[in-house]
Amino acid sequence: MRGAGPPSVARVYADVNVRNPVEYSDYEALSIAWGEQDDYEVVRKVGRGKYSEVFEGRTVSQGAKCIIKVRRHLTESITNSPLITHPASAPRRSSSR
Repeated sequence: MRGAGPPSVARVYADVNVRNPVEYSDYEALSIAWGEQDDYEVVRKVGRGKYSEVFEGRTVSQGAKCIIKVRRHLTESITNSPLITHPASAPRRSSSR
């Protein structure tokens, strides 16, 4: 339990959401502008994290399942390009936990 005193304030970017428009941090209103998807089709949304949305997908030509991860815009050097992972190449959890 914290003692009585001033509230904690971040040293860096403490006012980042105040200085930027509401759209900057309103992830519930995020609308993904789909570009050319080539051979991939989104089946359903499976989750989200702090920096991305995750979808189950499949290849149209072969029907192979995959995961499509769309990163949210963080800086000018990171774009909303999808990251597609096929189950065969995905890391596996160790069963010895």
